[in-house]
Amino acid sequence: MLDASSFHSDDARRDKDITGRKFLDAGQHPTIAFRSTGCRRTDAGWLLDGVLRVRGHDSDVTLTLERAGGGHFVASAVVYRVAAGVATGRAVIARPVRIELDLYAA
Repeated sequence: MLDASSFHSDDARRDKDITGRKFLDAGQHPTIAFRSTGCRRTDAGWLLDGVLRVRGHDSDVTLTLERAGGGHFVASAVVYRVAAGVATGRAVIARPVRIELDLYAA
């Protein structure tokens, strides 16, 4: 889980907009969560399927896993913000948004 209010960039006004009601609405939906529904190996590598919850809205997501060394992995995907529950911001942010997560296994 991620704290929806933890978004930080180099612009405090942008941070307030992103965590505000128009985008993440961190006041009403304080967490962003991912729940895995399965992991599978393909010819291209490992994929992690799951459900992403943003603004109380669930959407199916498939993350591509890449080993970065030791127990460190990088998971990435393109998430379509409207399907993920963020319908506003047409002039500010594209519909497809690339996300990248650093994962550490103990």
